[in-house]
Order: sequence, then C-alpha cells, then structure tokens
Amino acid sequence: MKVSKLFLWENGNDGLFYEKKAKHAVAYKLPMDIIRLIFAIAVYVNFLFARNVSSYRSSEKFGVNQHVKKITKKLASSFLSMFKNDDTTFRSLLFNTDDAIYIINPVSMKIIGCNRNAFSRLQYTYNEMLRMRFSQIDCTNGVIGRWNEIAELVERRKSITIESTHLKKDKSSIPVEINISIGHYNGSDCFVAIVRDLRVRELDKEKLWIEANIDPLTKLPNRRIFKDKLTKILDDNVSIDGVVVIFYIDIDHFKKLNDTLGHSVGDEVLVTVAHRLKNCIRDDDCIARFGGDEFVMVFTGLKSSVISSMTNKIRNVFSERVKTREFLLNVNASIGVGVFDMNNLDLDMGIKLVDKAMYQAKKTNGTSIYYHLEEK
Repeated sequence: MKVSKLFLWENGNDGLFYEKKAKHAVAYKLPMDIIRLIFAIAVYVNFLFARNVSSYRSSEKFGVNQHVKKITKKLASSFLSMFKNDDTTFRSLLFNTDDAIYIINPVSMKIIGCNRNAFSRLQYTYNEMLRMRFSQIDCTNGVIGRWNEIAELVERRKSITIESTHLKKDKSSIPVEINISIGHYNGSDCFVAIVRDLRVRELDKEKLWIEANIDPLTKLPNRRIFKDKLTKILDDNVSIDGVVVIFYIDIDHFKKLNDTLGHSVGDEVLVTVAHRLKNCIRDDDCIARFGGDEFVMVFTGLKSSVISSMTNKIRNVFSERVKTREFLLNVNASIGVGVFDMNNLDLDMGIKLVDKAMYQAKKTNGTSIYYHLEEK
C-alpha cells in the first residue's frame, strides 16, 4: 500500500518529516488515542484519495452509497486541507505529547531523532540526545544485551512492547514501557520507539482508586471499600480477645439545614463532623461515610469496660458547636450502637441491627444513643 505521508521526526528539526515515496504504511501501536487517530486518518485519506480529493471519483467503481460518499468527501477534503496547509497542529501534537518518541538506527542503536519529552524527561538537550545510542539511556536488560533479539522481533511482528528502566542524566531512573515499531526515515528503515513513563500510569491507578473508594468531600472511605477494609482488619485480629462495637451515626435534620442555610454550609458541617469522628478511632478501627449524612464506625478488640468511655467520646463530638464560615451551629446526631462477638460477626447483619438502633435513637430529642446488645 503506497502512502504519501509518514509522520516522523526530522533530524535537527522538531517538524514533521514527509516521506513521499514510502513503500508501505506501518501500523503503529501508539498509546495516545489522539496520536493513533492522526495516523489512522493520514493512512486512510492517502489510501483512498492519493492526496487529491478529485481522485475520489475513482471510488465510484466500489458502488459506495452516494449519501455516504458525499459526507466522506467533505470530511476528506477538510482533512486534506489540514495536511496540505496547516501542519502546525500535527507538529505540535506529536512534539508535545506526554510520551517520549525516538527515531533509532536499527543496526547501531544510534538515536537519530526525538521529540521534546524524549530529551527533557532525561535531562538532556536535543543535541546531546542525538550523540547517544538508545542503549545508553536504558539501564536494564530490557534493551541492553537484547538488541539483536528485539530487532528480529520487530522485523517479524512489526511492533513489540517491553517494560524497562531509563536512566536520567543525574543517574536516577524511570520505569518505562517501550513500544518499538518499524518506520522509514531519509530513505532507510528505522525503529520508532514510543516510551511511556510508568510513574504516570501508577499515579493514574492511584487516582482511579481514590475516586472509586474515597469520599471526595470528607476524605473518608466510602461504603464501597469499607467492608473490604473491615474484613481484612477482622481477619488480621481473629485471635484477639474482646468485642466488636459498631456505631451507626446520622446527623439530625440535615436536609433542613441544607434547605435553609445552603449546601455549602452543609458540606462544611459534614467535613467538620468527619474530622472529629476520625480523631476518635485507632489504627485497627474503621470509619466510613455511608451516605449523605450517615457515618459508620467499627472498633475491634475492645474490652467491655471501655465501651462506655468510647461511646461518650463519640457523643462529645456533637456537644461542641460546629463553626462554619458564616455560622456557629448546634449539630445533633442519632447514634445506634451494637456490641458483637469478635469471632462470630456477620458484618452485614451487624450493620443492619445498628441501623435499626439508630432509628430508635431518633425518637429522642438532641444527640441520643440507642444500644443493640449481643451477648459475647
């Protein structure tokens, strides 16, 4: 398949290199969707229209629906116009992508071109990078000592992906994922290495985990992760004597507070209450925001003699008024408490029982507590 344009980095220039007589197109497995889209459009448009929209008429022989052809022709014309008249957008996208891109001599491993992230991430200048071999920046067996094997794999598969470690100028290292594929540069074959910083991937994973498991307002675990965390705590402390005490806490008249003073004030109240409750727990205890104005706390391995003092400590969270930016508020809560055998706890049932106890507490004005007791 002949292609009139192949996007590569020009030696000594941050622009795009156009190879007008490339023998074939290479399917790059680029990690960024936008870059993949650009390449796909380039190959597709050049294949169908050979850089000239007028040749679109040749598609008549394929019997393409006229309506579809009209839309496709309009889109193709727009893309071709961008290719011919405004390469700045594509140059900027490729040169400033978050991934490092290297053009490598497949035999000598010499770096013959790269984008900005390739040299800046490793603390080199562009000219310094062009004096180096790809093996000089790779400090594991990911590339060093395996280049012949890698080259053979790339030739056979057209593209491979490996994990390795790259060395910065200051000798610190970066975990990376490298996709190596075949390209064409200045009339010769080359390797295109697209390098992703795996630290970004780990940060993305951590961010996704936090979004899924941590309440964004109070920074407490949500009910999704609460059960997993508590189950682990109970498993780790299975041989410890004592009881499990579950508190189910619901802020009284919270909807009325939101309706009269505004949701921003309600949010401030939730944050303050969450902070105070969190200060009541130990490392082996667990707290979560269960709903809009509901919190669940679980204390493990408690001696019966300290249950009363722990309950009073939580009650006192609501004895002190809550200060917001505009108001000083009296905030009350209804608290259900359940005491369960440490080694014979059905967690779901336990939470249901203290939830019912909390609703019993609501029958009393002010901050009130209602116990569900289970014999040890």
